[in-house]
This record gives sequence, structure tokens and C-alpha cells, in this order.
Amino acid sequence: MSKPVKLSSWWYTALLVGLLALTAFIIWSEITHSWPLLSGALVLILAGYSLIRPRLNLEYENAATAGQIIGSVLLMSGVALGSYVVSIVSLLLAVACPVVWTVFPGFRAGAISNIVLIAVVALAAGAGSFSRGTLTLDWTPILVGTLVIMIFSLMIGSMVHTAVRWGRERADLLDDLRSSQADLGESYRQLMAVDLPTGAADQRPLSSREAEVLTLASQGYSNREIGERLFISPATVKTHMEHILAKLDATTRTQAVLIAHQSGLLSGRA
Repeated sequence: MSKPVKLSSWWYTALLVGLLALTAFIIWSEITHSWPLLSGALVLILAGYSLIRPRLNLEYENAATAGQIIGSVLLMSGVALGSYVVSIVSLLLAVACPVVWTVFPGFRAGAISNIVLIAVVALAAGAGSFSRGTLTLDWTPILVGTLVIMIFSLMIGSMVHTAVRWGRERADLLDDLRSSQADLGESYRQLMAVDLPTGAADQRPLSSREAEVLTLASQGYSNREIGERLFISPATVKTHMEHILAKLDATTRTQAVLIAHQSGLLSGRA
């Protein structure tokens, strides 16, 4: 069984602490009259990140929980509220974008979620500047910052997506190699044996799909290659193989192929 793809969140935490420290400094030094709103923004950001953070050390490909989705909404809301008060808080997008991407894995879902986040923050920053009467001066930095953050987000998201896909393919390859090594050892043992058990094959015949899977396995295809040829997932192929081994009373796919050939279960199949 392949190992799950996991991420490490320590560098997210370090970056978050630094940017939150900057935001806290702004609260106490420059905009003391707006500290309630900024404090609320910090609470939302911390609450959202605390809900999402466990996901960063767990299986990335699993569906997000309701709590993690709520956390992403809180994180978006906190950054947007802080950016409404002072646009420099939008720097927190450097953390918020990659974190939100992990809640919505896959390039398309991650890109859409980040574009929505960046757009909401940009609108909040623009609304804040408009309410203070400084939009004429601020719209250019807001627009440029939005474009820069969007490019940064797409780059980071692409890197994470590629790394996870590579990790999954590497894990599948290692799984196939381990299975092949076990099959080679069992093949030698079975070829040295005089007889092979056939009673189980006679009592529990294979389904048409199981026969297709076993036929392709006998031709040397891996689980992933069998899945591609039959338009099913590698996990489904693995399930079929488990059922085949149980029905034929075999311990490896090589033994199952030998039993099936001896019993005539694969005769006449391509």
C-alpha cells in the first residue's frame, strides 16, 4: 500500500507568526483608533489557521472536513477585514493563499479559491481606501499588489500540485516494485512446486471483470496500467486482485495466474 502524501506546516507557521507580528505592530503604533477591527481580524485569522493547520500534516488528497472549509472562510474574512482597515495587512495573503489551496486540492479548485480570496481582499482594501478618501492615491498600489500576489499564489499552488502528483506517482511506482519483487519470489517457489491448488478456483469462479484484471496481470501489467486499460482506478484494481486471491486461495498474483491457467479460467482470453 502506498504511503499517503503529506505536507509539513512548520514553515507556514513561521511565516504566519512573522506577518502577524507585523500586523500587531501596526495596531499598536500607527492606527490605534482602529485597533478593535484589526484585533477582530487577527482573531479570525488565528481561528481560521488553527482549524486548517491539522490538514497540513495529514493526507493532502483526502477531502477537506467541514471544519477546515469553515477555517478557510474565517481566514479569508480575517485578511479581508484587516485589509479594509489598512492595506498592508494584505501581505498576509502570502500565507493565506497557500493554506487555502491545501483545503481545495487540485490545480483548478485551488486556483479558483485563491483568485476568489485575492479578489475579496483587493475589494476590501479598495473599499477601505474609498472610505478614508485616499482611493485616488491607493488604487495603483492595490492593483499592482493584487497582480503580484495572484502570480505568487498561482506559482506556489502549481509547485504544491506538482509535488503532490509526483509524490503520488512515486509511491505508486514503489508499490508496484514491491509487488513485483514479491511475485518474483513466489514465482520461483511455485515453479519448484509439483502441484498447485485448484479446488478454490472450481468452487468460486471469477467474474468477467476479475478475469479481465487477472488476464492483464498475467501479461505483466501493473495495477496502474491495468486501471488505465480498463478505465478504473488503481485502488479498484487492487480490490479486484484481493477478491481474486481470496477466490483462488492464492497468496500472490503470480500464484493466482498459475492456478487460473491450470483451471482453464483464462483460456481463450486476450
